[in-house]
Amino acid sequence: MPSGETYADFADFKTLLSTTRRDYFVRNLIDKLLIYTMGRRTERADRYLIDDIHQRIQADNFGLHAMVVEVLTSKSFRSR
Repeated sequence: MPSGETYADFADFKTLLSTTRRDYFVRNLIDKLLIYTMGRRTERADRYLIDDIHQRIQADNFGLHAMVVEVLTSKSFRSR
């Protein structure tokens, strides 16, 4: 990793992502879901939407189902 963290196998990589890099991973996944569903790249203004979705799915322990529901019910998706 750029920060110097190392991992030996996939299990270690998964642990590393879920502990020290969770926020980066979750925000990137939200970003990629938005890109796919809206059919365009995200823009600077979409960062507020990503922050909002990130905050709302935190209560669900960052579940994928909750993330997909939030993306699909977002105003950006519904008004595309």
